[in-house]
Amino acid sequence: MPYERQRPVTIAWSSELEQYRPIFEVAVAECIGVLPGLKFYLAGNEERFFDYKDVDANLRDTLFIRDTWTIDARKIASEISSNNEKYELGEIVVIFTKQKISGSQDSPYACFDSRAGIISLEHCNTERELKEAASVSLRYILGCIQGKGKLHCDDTGCIVQAMSGHESILQFYEANAGRSGFCEKCKQTIRNGRMWCSDSPSRIIHERHYC
Repeated sequence: MPYERQRPVTIAWSSELEQYRPIFEVAVAECIGVLPGLKFYLAGNEERFFDYKDVDANLRDTLFIRDTWTIDARKIASEISSNNEKYELGEIVVIFTKQKISGSQDSPYACFDSRAGIISLEHCNTERELKEAASVSLRYILGCIQGKGKLHCDDTGCIVQAMSGHESILQFYEANAGRSGFCEKCKQTIRNGRMWCSDSPSRIIHERHYC
């Protein structure tokens, strides 16, 4: 049975997270269960995914000093989004890093634009914390991108609430185990948004969609 239209989503990570690919596979599998109409591709750090450079090189180009070296997440998210906006089914790109980023006021560990998001796992000290934060943060960032302009949610039980710190992210994972994390209102907002493609089951693909 042929798939309906699906929006490509590339999940990438910087080199210090390369050994944790299984964690990102689990986070994607959880997204597949709650966000339809997407086709996910998992890219390792060394793959060239934007501007003919790998993840580390793309992030390195945005570094600036703010007490310590910090990735300008707004800059790279904006550049990727601007490139992908040219295409009707332009992909969404989500990058994970263990480095410090310039997050948003609501979420210091995440930043997003119309078609790209950057997530920092710098606050995670154990593999369990990495797994839980990756799971929550990926659904959070995809929800924000797909419902841009209508989210954050004021429902404390919804994953697209403003999570302002490390503890709130991990506590949300514990409190919502086995649930999608999205409230009914935000599910409908995403469905009504311009990024929505179809109700077809999301899936993982093994060849990346190139715009």
